[in-house]
Amino acid sequence: MDTLHTWFVIVVVAFCLIGLVANVLLIGLILFRTPKMIEKYSKLVMCSAIFDLIGLVCMIFVVPKEVCYDKGDTTIVHFYGACVLMGEEACWTNFGILECIYTVTSCFLCFSYIFRLLVIKSRSPSYAVLIVVCCCIIIPHMVLAFGYYKMFEKGRYFVNNGLGRHTETFGKDVIGMFCYADYRDWLPFSVVHYTLISATIPFVSSIPLRSMVIRHLNRAQMNMSEASKNMHRMLIRALNIQLVVASCFFLAMIIFVINNYGDSQAHWPDYTSVPMATLQNVLAPIANIYVIMPYRRAFVSLLRCSTKIEATVMSSFHMSETETENE
Repeated sequence: MDTLHTWFVIVVVAFCLIGLVANVLLIGLILFRTPKMIEKYSKLVMCSAIFDLIGLVCMIFVVPKEVCYDKGDTTIVHFYGACVLMGEEACWTNFGILECIYTVTSCFLCFSYIFRLLVIKSRSPSYAVLIVVCCCIIIPHMVLAFGYYKMFEKGRYFVNNGLGRHTETFGKDVIGMFCYADYRDWLPFSVVHYTLISATIPFVSSIPLRSMVIRHLNRAQMNMSEASKNMHRMLIRALNIQLVVASCFFLAMIIFVINNYGDSQAHWPDYTSVPMATLQNVLAPIANIYVIMPYRRAFVSLLRCSTKIEATVMSSFHMSETETENE
């Protein structure tokens, strides 16, 4: 593996590890430090954090690089992650799940705005409704993982039978494993465009929903207590930051589309599209911990507690050293 590929893997894995720690911490704070006032909404945040966690694990497993040719007709995906030790099927499966996570995350963001709007209107949905909606978000998108698996399986058939274009070049310099997709075929075309569209629609819908939530909050706040108003503002601020963070995926999508349909000879888009899309899974939990005050206070308290424990241990250590010297 050359220096560029090595640094690519190191940077991607480092960011993913930061995201893993942040998501585990957020899930722990939700489970043990959620106040009653936001208990129901916290379930949505936890679902999103769990899927961010899954996405980051899959990213570490695959660490993909997408190389596009023929102005959108052909994409070859290289795998540099741990999946290369487990076989092609493991790479295909984890990449498919990773792509599903992007669409699921976008849908959860959209539904979070809808939930906040209903709460402001005093029409908070029940737990049963939340479960049904979460299932309706998750189950249809899980089909994407199977779609990517079949797409890569079909690409492998093309390569093995000498039908794939450009594969003779990549057979020489590929590190680990690679998969091949020809968008002239209906299956790759359908799977990839379904991913892009099903992530774009809820993200774009979140923008007018944000305006509606703010407008309804301004109307309803006359009848709210100060604590309730502060709580709504805090959660809307958290959603607004998540909306900005989610734009990482769409910036990555623009890079992918330009790389796919353009005629650029630059190599940097090959390395950036998928990792940049995963950046939202790293930043979202950090944003939630920082903006949602009960979680921030609990995190700061945890840091102070660990600092006190460390100081106590060091003090005991120095005291024992002093006693030993006196003896």
